Amino acid sequence: MAITFKDVEFSHQANGFSIVKLVNSNDESQEYIGRVSTRRFDDNIERKKTRLTHRWEGTKPAEWYPTITFTESESEIKMGFKSTVNCRVFDSEGNIDTDAQNNIIESEKQRYLTEQGFTES
Repeated sequence: MAITFKDVEFSHQANGFSIVKLVNSNDESQEYIGRVSTRRFDDNIERKKTRLTHRWEGTKPAEWYPTITFTESESEIKMGFKSTVNCRVFDSEGNIDTDAQNNIIESEKQRYLTEQGFTES
């Protein structure tokens, strides 16, 4: 049975975030209470519903844009950036191919480092 959500309960806060409560109408034990950005509120709610659906159904999204982190060697500062490339790769049986994903992530990191002029430690 596909997950459907009850009406979103929310309260806007002065700091640019909203506290939301999302409940699976098919299984009320599955609920999420947390913060989302008030900016583009409807888009953020839809993204959160999609993530929760995958989590509660035990499925993986077809697209994945991870946050890639590294330590800059000269300043020893930990840095990160959101990938602009879809890093999700499935094998022929529909399982996640972690080796291929890691290769894409590594090449995306090297591209970012080169464009920004950083070196990785």
